[in-house]
Amino acid sequence: MKQLILLTLLILYSTNLFSQSKQCANSNKQTVCLETNSELVSLSFNAINSNNKRVGFEFKHTTDSYYALHKYSLDAFRVKPKDGFMLQFENDHIIILYSKNTISFLLYQNNDLDAYYISPSLTKEQVNILFKSNNDVVRI
Repeated sequence: MKQLILLTLLILYSTNLFSQSKQCANSNKQTVCLETNSELVSLSFNAINSNNKRVGFEFKHTTDSYYALHKYSLDAFRVKPKDGFMLQFENDHIIILYSKNTISFLLYQNNDLDAYYISPSLTKEQVNILFKSNNDVVRI
């Protein structure tokens, strides 16, 4: 009986440890999604400048990298930067642009300045929806 209980707890712990969390926010009938697991964070959206082509990028899930994306996304509403905030990840650059109480993500894939994609605009409430799941997770 002890082994059965231990096995059940191990399975539940493993499921929680390796599970993915996906939060999506809808903007003008378009979806922006943030997906996280223990190793990677992925942001994907239908690019408004490329016939709604679904694009995205991913980066290693560290406290600092996830926090930077979250922090600067929210800071844009407070600071209202004219040129946006640029974040550089392993293979991609992302610029968080502010305009009229919304933000958009400008993604340069594979550090190629000719390959860029713009996300739909998101309100502050929609940004909070994207990052909600990780704020609620309790890590053991």
